[in-house]
Amino acid sequence: MACLMEIIRYHQHQSLERNRNSFGQKIDDFKKRMGLDRVLGIVGSSNFERRDEYEQTREWLMYSIDRTKRKAGEFGIVCGGTRGGIPELAIEVAKENELFSIGVCPEGGEKYLVEGGVDLAVLIPRPLYGDVTWGSETSVLAGLVVMVWW
Repeated sequence: MACLMEIIRYHQHQSLERNRNSFGQKIDDFKKRMGLDRVLGIVGSSNFERRDEYEQTREWLMYSIDRTKRKAGEFGIVCGGTRGGIPELAIEVAKENELFSIGVCPEGGEKYLVEGGVDLAVLIPRPLYGDVTWGSETSVLAGLVVMVWW
């Protein structure tokens, strides 16, 4: 499956309501074009402490994706989309399973996106306060996710 790498930006100069409608419509259009009715959210650390942690997480992701395919049919994944740890592993496993992927990260974070990775990059504004570079994608991730497995 070829990587499309379409990018959606949240425009700071537009009103919040206009932005929300435009932003949501672009994501919905992408999902419709790709035939994505369901999206599975995969969230976690951007680095692994130990090699066995990578292997265990990979095994769990493969199992979860297989289980989800059997129970829910076709779907895509949404994650941070950036290099390292669980976001990169999620993209790797999605590609192996021929799933479309959506990466959500703050503006400025696009330089950390996995090269040739996500099919859709959703760039959101940096946090209003502080210099936090992780977790700011939570509201978009939560809005996109249609399935959650424990």
